[in-house]
Amino acid sequence: MFKKYISKSITVKFVIYMFIIGLIPLLIFGILAITGLKNILSVESENFNSEVVKEKKVYLEHLMDDVESLIANISGIEEIKDTLSTDDLDDSPYQKLTTQAKMGYILSGYINLKGLISIDVFSKNNEHYYVGETLNTNKINIKLKDKLLQEAISSKKNVYWSGLEENINLNSKNKYVNNAVKVIYANGKEAYNVTPIGVIIVSYDINVFDDYFKNIKNYDGYNIIIDRNNNIVYHHEKAYIGKKLSDKFDNKFTGENGQFVEKINNESNMVIFEKTDKARLAIVSIIPFNTIYKESKFITLFLSILLLLALVMIIIFAFIMSKSIVNPIKMIANTFKLLQENPNTLPKRLELKNKDEIGQLGTLFNSFIDAIEDISVQKKLERKLNERNEELQSTLMQLTQTQGQLVQHEKLAGIGQLAAGVAHEINNPLGFISSNLETLNKYITVYSDIMNIYLELDSTLPSDAKKIIEKARSKRKEEEFDYIMEDIKDIFKDTNEGISRINKIVTSMKIFSRVDQSDEHSEYSINEAISTTIVVANNEIKYHAEVKCDFGNIPKLYVNGGQINQVLLNILINAVHAIKDKHITGRGVINIKTYSTDGYIYCEIEDNGKGIPAEIANKIFDPFFTTKPIGQGTGLGLGIAYDIIVNKHKGLINVESEVDMGTKFIIKLPVTSGGN
Repeated sequence: MFKKYISKSITVKFVIYMFIIGLIPLLIFGILAITGLKNILSVESENFNSEVVKEKKVYLEHLMDDVESLIANISGIEEIKDTLSTDDLDDSPYQKLTTQAKMGYILSGYINLKGLISIDVFSKNNEHYYVGETLNTNKINIKLKDKLLQEAISSKKNVYWSGLEENINLNSKNKYVNNAVKVIYANGKEAYNVTPIGVIIVSYDINVFDDYFKNIKNYDGYNIIIDRNNNIVYHHEKAYIGKKLSDKFDNKFTGENGQFVEKINNESNMVIFEKTDKARLAIVSIIPFNTIYKESKFITLFLSILLLLALVMIIIFAFIMSKSIVNPIKMIANTFKLLQENPNTLPKRLELKNKDEIGQLGTLFNSFIDAIEDISVQKKLERKLNERNEELQSTLMQLTQTQGQLVQHEKLAGIGQLAAGVAHEINNPLGFISSNLETLNKYITVYSDIMNIYLELDSTLPSDAKKIIEKARSKRKEEEFDYIMEDIKDIFKDTNEGISRINKIVTSMKIFSRVDQSDEHSEYSINEAISTTIVVANNEIKYHAEVKCDFGNIPKLYVNGGQINQVLLNILINAVHAIKDKHITGRGVINIKTYSTDGYIYCEIEDNGKGIPAEIANKIFDPFFTTKPIGQGTGLGLGIAYDIIVNKHKGLINVESEVDMGTKFIIKLPVTSGGN
């Protein structure tokens, strides 16, 4: 019921159309505006946080530089090197206490660096020299010390940063630290295949990052620091320090820096990271998208209110406009309805006061009423016009069929002309093959007679053997047996050559026979096609012209091979006829050249025949135009060639000619000919 009401009510349709035209663009604009705002906020947040992360990276690298400078100073002290080098000597307890005091005094001068927890120096014999935040050093994690030493040696770095590790001093109140390790070699020579004399391990407090990281405003996001093994070195919530990130992050922190989106606790977050060059720590900034997009919520609310107001205004406006439009249209509709019920009734003219488009519609309707009297005349003219169109369509169909028949006739004529030449070409080798076989039959008879004489030896007495052998020799000399044996070889050689020639001719004819195939396109080599065409048309060519080919290194085409073969054959036969009509002494010359340039393949066929007069050069491609006597030419050959090259393959065919000098046809085909 409602659908039926809509189909009849212009007012309802007008309201719906106004709703579509007015609200949908506004809705699309709102969606695009909100999406664009979110993109801008996302980009700004990304840029801001990228800069913050870079600043933090600079800060971390500055701290590491301070630690590495401290380690460099310590490792360069000669007293420390001497102590580590003489560690294997059997010192007295007093001497060891003295050494401990001296090393402690030296190391205590470097303990004031911010964030430094302890400095541990181990000799190769695990003698331990220490300075730090606790005096209780009786519990040392030797296994961890050995692990750090081996990692530092393997890293081949001047100072190796281990990432997050447990404190080497088990009595320390700082459970997790970031260790900087320096391997000490004798005489300062860092040869990694030499056993080191000791190692320096500096334990750095990871809590020192709080003083800097917690004071940076960061779009309500938060920051973490992870080491190369994805262990959390810093987190604003201390409970997470020392824990490893989820496996889903294993392949996310690749490269020196980057940005990606990740769901954490079912909330999408923007993740930005930068890696330090030395310790390979990654500073990671994590910002929830909800905090990034919070500024867009007000705009979303504003656009929703605007959309609601627009809907109310559109409905009011639609009803007002429809009222001023629908009533005049109903008046026109009622008039047409009256005219439909009684066509012979002359409707009344409309009296509309509107000056707008509705008024113009009334004026046009009144003009229609004035023209009703001429409708019958117009219908008669229309009927005659339709009849004439049907006649023209029938004539066009007949012309199309006639054109197809003429084209097929030209194809069959070319094939018939080739058939005569091919028959002549095949007949020559068949002639000498037949003659050779006849001679070979005679030779075999002679050979059989002589062999029968020799076979008589099997049934003859030994006394008569000489007589029989002499008889065989006489027969062998009489029949020229030695010549026969030599001639048999030449006979087989000539026969094989003839069979090869027949095979070549038949193969070429088979390839060329694609002229009768459908209009399908396929891969096509114009060089091979020219060679095949020359073989097929050889009987026409060989008595009148010598063909010289200059084939370029050109790509294959994608064309109707049969149609292109037909063009090549037609131009080649025309060249032979032009040379024959010139009546020159000896044979003429046909030069064929192919090359490729600028995405096109060119084929030039040039003869030194009689040429084409300038006054008819522009007519040679016209259908049915021929200069040959009646009955010797249809005048369709070059017309079909033009249609094949230009219309069917989007190429060009041009002719250059000079009377008594010769003619050159230039075929130009695009490499993608055929629309492949």
